Amino acid sequence: MQSGKNNTKYWTIDFSTLAKGHRWENQLIGWQGTSDNMQAVKLRFFTLQQAIDYATRHGLEYSVKQPTSPKFKVKTYKQNFVYNPDKLRMIYTK
Repeated sequence: MQSGKNNTKYWTIDFSTLAKGHRWENQLIGWQGTSDNMQAVKLRFFTLQQAIDYATRHGLEYSVKQPTSPKFKVKTYKQNFVYNPDKLRMIYTK
């Protein structure tokens, strides 16, 4: 499975949910509803400074989470068949 990098070059502001929740559950379907319409809002900015400026201009409390780069472990298909005397591979057919 591959994960794309589309829409990952932005800084976003996500609004957290209300402290008390203000949620209710639909008895028929089981879905949850809320009176907090800001939890669905996501703002995108090209730079971190633009996001911070917006938050301070509107009096919002914010915290910055720095992006992390994924750690890739290089594996090839042939490593599935390499002999390893210490490790016994168990192959289950069912």
